Amino acid sequence: MAVASCGGHRMQLERICRELKHRYDIIYVGSDVSASTSLSLPLAMPKEYIVEDFSRQNFWKMIPVAMSIARIIRKERPEAVITTGAAPGLIAVVVGRLMGLKTIWIDSIANAAELSGSGRMARYIAGHVFTQWHHLAGDKVEYKGNVMGI
Repeated sequence: MAVASCGGHRMQLERICRELKHRYDIIYVGSDVSASTSLSLPLAMPKEYIVEDFSRQNFWKMIPVAMSIARIIRKERPEAVITTGAAPGLIAVVVGRLMGLKTIWIDSIANAAELSGSGRMARYIAGHVFTQWHHLAGDKVEYKGNVMGI
């Protein structure tokens, strides 16, 4: 199950899924159904679910989002959750871990100076946490390169 908010998070996840789709059936969970048609790298996802996006300013939305993600996991039975963020991705990692799934957080390449707030939390929750900047690796965060190839 691949989870990302719209915009850059989705674009990075699509680049990752482009390589994974040959080996895995991918279920996409995102915050904007029109996002895939507006990006330069559209990736048709066979199964796509939409959840509401939220942030610190409207954190109360996390409970319905968590419930939606739990329903999707129960229905689809994925082996793992992979996300590039942001808030819905963090909730997917939490719910996925609680439901016994493998979880992978890839912090957005936009976070060059420090891990994102969600990424800092994810390093204590996700099974694997990756940064796309070598100088941010350490303390449960790995660097294996970046998605964008820069």
